[in-house]
Amino acid sequence: SPFPFEMDLSRWDANRSRLSWFSSANKQFTVEVSDNGSGPYAALTNVPSKFPVTETFITNTNTIPKFYRVRATLQ
Repeated sequence: SPFPFEMDLSRWDANRSRLSWFSSANKQFTVEVSDNGSGPYAALTNVPSKFPVTETFITNTNTIPKFYRVRATLQ
């Protein structure tokens, strides 16, 4: 794609945040999380793609800042 990949992390309510990104169909995404931007990262959840926006909700369970990344695979 000629466009840069962008994620949005927004507070949804007191207990959850919404992680979303533009996507196309026929992909599977793995959302990974780390306490450190350079890793190591661990799989948090798998999310099937939805056009035009894929999203997942993350529980806000502690005050330690987290880093997220998304990996895509073709289905």
